[in-house]
Amino acid sequence: MMIGDVSLFLENITIEDLSSFLEHPFVLLIAGALISSIAVTALTQKWQDRKSQFDVKVSLVNEISETSTLIIAALMSKIDGTVDREKEEKAIIESKKIEANLYSYFPDGVLSDEWREYTVDFMKLWYIATYLNTKQANKDFKDTIEQVKKYVTKTFPDKNVEWGKIINDFDQDQFLTVRTIMFNHYQHFVKKVTKSKAVIF
Repeated sequence: MMIGDVSLFLENITIEDLSSFLEHPFVLLIAGALISSIAVTALTQKWQDRKSQFDVKVSLVNEISETSTLIIAALMSKIDGTVDREKEEKAIIESKKIEANLYSYFPDGVLSDEWREYTVDFMKLWYIATYLNTKQANKDFKDTIEQVKKYVTKTFPDKNVEWGKIINDFDQDQFLTVRTIMFNHYQHFVKKVTKSKAVIF
């Protein structure tokens, strides 16, 4: 059929002819199949996206919890007068991996920056614990406490810590208070990850 014949054919089609064609069972079957295919594809993609979001968040939450526990375990070894280099090195490596993953899945950078600041100051407690055991203060010891104090005061303004007792009296009870505050803060990141929308590639 030539182009002119097609044009003439289309001009001669009536509404009744078109209606009859569209109502044909085979046409309806094909149309239904196409619509179903599109709908199923869309729903499947949506389900996969939600599953990916869930998987990413579960993985990050587990990593955050495990790394925070590693940091506190390394700190406990310092308090006990021992040094667990393996735990310390693993905690540092894992915290950096989490920072990179947070930046990848939450690219505005806010959460990864918060995590880096938190873990850096949390790990400074390792250094402070060493001096509390020896009860030999120096400028580095005092400067480190001031750095942690600045973070704790900014992040937890309602928490009461007698910093002077840690600096001057090597007070273990006040240090325990700081340790508990810092460790429990990992839950903040768990909540943030759970509630935020991750970017899935």
